[in-house]
Amino acid sequence: MHAYQRLDVREFDEVTVVRFRDRRITEAGGLGKLAEELLQLAEEEHRTRLVVSLSSVDLLSSAALGVLITLRKRLAARGARLKLADMEPQVAKIFSVTRLDGLFDIEDDLAHAVAGMQPGAAALAGEARPSGRSSSDIPLPATLPSAAGV
Repeated sequence: MHAYQRLDVREFDEVTVVRFRDRRITEAGGLGKLAEELLQLAEEEHRTRLVVSLSSVDLLSSAALGVLITLRKRLAARGARLKLADMEPQVAKIFSVTRLDGLFDIEDDLAHAVAGMQPGAAALAGEARPSGRSSSDIPLPATLPSAAGV
């Protein structure tokens, strides 16, 4: 097992969940090492479903956004899937302003991101949520991770 310096990595069935250890993802904050670890992780062939939790992140530089775009491209090139989840409002705004929210598959919470990556979930993706219920109101299996557990 690889020891990561900048990432926390957990496996949930066939889904790999990654959380950044740093709150500020910038060039001055060790982006080079984080990028190296993240892109290396993406090259491992058994990782076909990757969820990146941004729950601990307060700031992403433009270079960090570039790393996420590269990650998405590398995963897509080999048929793997990527979701981003658990963004703080200021980070979500960065994705909105840069229009990257249209490029990435983004979920509000980690549990739904992981559930959406499970085999068979694609068939359910088109089903609408019941009116008046938030994603946190919908019961999920107990085996899914919480943001605090990653």
